[in-house]
Amino acid sequence: MIENPETTNTDDTPQRPRTPWRDVKPAGPTNPDPTTPPEQVFFAVGRIVGAHGIRGEAKMVILTDDPDHLLDLRRVYFDDDLTPRRLSGIRFHARQALLTFPEITDRDAADALRGTIVRISGSQAKPPAEGEFFHYQLIGLSVYDEAGRSLGKLTEILEAGEVDTYVVRDEDGGEQLFPALKDVVLDINPAEDRVIVRPLVWEVDAPARKPKSDRPPRPRKARNNDSPRPRKSKRPRNTSPQQSS
Repeated sequence: MIENPETTNTDDTPQRPRTPWRDVKPAGPTNPDPTTPPEQVFFAVGRIVGAHGIRGEAKMVILTDDPDHLLDLRRVYFDDDLTPRRLSGIRFHARQALLTFPEITDRDAADALRGTIVRISGSQAKPPAEGEFFHYQLIGLSVYDEAGRSLGKLTEILEAGEVDTYVVRDEDGGEQLFPALKDVVLDINPAEDRVIVRPLVWEVDAPARKPKSDRPPRPRKARNNDSPRPRKSKRPRNTSPQQSS
């Protein structure tokens, strides 16, 4: 997975994760282009939505597909500030994470962090498995069909259910959706700025059935906004339709 922390609400309500197009701010460690090595990227793992209790715990909506990995963290980063912040404690409560920082000792100080994007460095992120990619490595790639015709750019990854969906936008603003299935997404090659897809063809007279499928190389980890998250896209499957933190 990956919500857009800058466009979702700031309360506790979970929203559908969306990985948007990278045209909001210049590329950099918190807004990388697909060729940026993961170790140079700072991934968003959560967004602070308020205080919990009176002792300075900050309540965080989780934006990574591997929450248990957060328990190993000893430092994090806030927003676009790459100065490390020591993390003295983390625990889970009601599908959220509660963070403790040495310098945050009361409710008011914790609540002042509301809206802060919490990041980790690429060296802290869990590496993708074989055939997986971080979301940021896919956003902005050029998309072609099997005949080599350009279909546009991969501008967004929709994470819903078992199969991720790639949004491809052409120069005129038109969009096409491609489920991340092995028989639909045939090849993903960030190094060569290329995704090859085969659009699904449905029979007109027969009820549409979801083709069974393996997932294609899945973009992985990093819920992104104009900021990447250590989130994976699901691996493309076999004959039925599926794409982190």
